[in-house]
Amino acid sequence: MDNQSTSTPKLASGLEIGSVAEQYMAEGQYKAALEKFQGSLGVLVPLLSSEPKGRRRDLLHQQIQLWLVQAENTKSLLSLTDMNGANISEGKDGCKIH
Repeated sequence: MDNQSTSTPKLASGLEIGSVAEQYMAEGQYKAALEKFQGSLGVLVPLLSSEPKGRRRDLLHQQIQLWLVQAENTKSLLSLTDMNGANISEGKDGCKIH
């Protein structure tokens, strides 16, 4: 997909942002990854509607679908992490041995 995006700077930028999001995911920086996925999708989704039918459009659609799923999974992971953090802190305050 990268080599097919060189003629469209916005497309290249959106793909680059998505690649950075994947790198953040691999490093365990989930909040940064989610922000980058959202930024990438914010650029790429509008481009998809104006993309003519063909191989490049199909590849763009596949990439958008993949990053949508990854963004949703990341959001869920962050929600679970926040909930577990709240439960842990509640347990510290609520549990006392007499």
